[in-house]
Amino acid sequence: MARPNVYKRNHSFGRRMGRVAEDAISIAVIGFVVLGLGGSIYKAFKPEGWLNAALDRVWNESPLLVWLIGFSFAGLLALGKWWLMQNRNPGGRSDVLAYAFLALGLFFFFKLMVTGSL
Repeated sequence: MARPNVYKRNHSFGRRMGRVAEDAISIAVIGFVVLGLGGSIYKAFKPEGWLNAALDRVWNESPLLVWLIGFSFAGLLALGKWWLMQNRNPGGRSDVLAYAFLALGLFFFFKLMVTGSL
């Protein structure tokens, strides 16, 4: 017995345009997240960036203080990772970092549009 043709190609123009719009929005969101991440890294590590200035200030106080801050930061990161892995719930806090970089990306985008630089 032959199977009837189940697949029907009845894609309307509006449905295709909806899919194109969804894809464009997804690409824009990914672009803003990447811009937020890249802009943050650029702001932190450029020669006159905030991380370099902070480390120079702390180094001038005491080199031991730089090591203490570094190990404290690493310990806080490990504690934060442990806490996030302990309290896992699907779809909960896992997207917070992506939304933060999305917001930073929007900020950097508008700053680039207005001033022409980060």
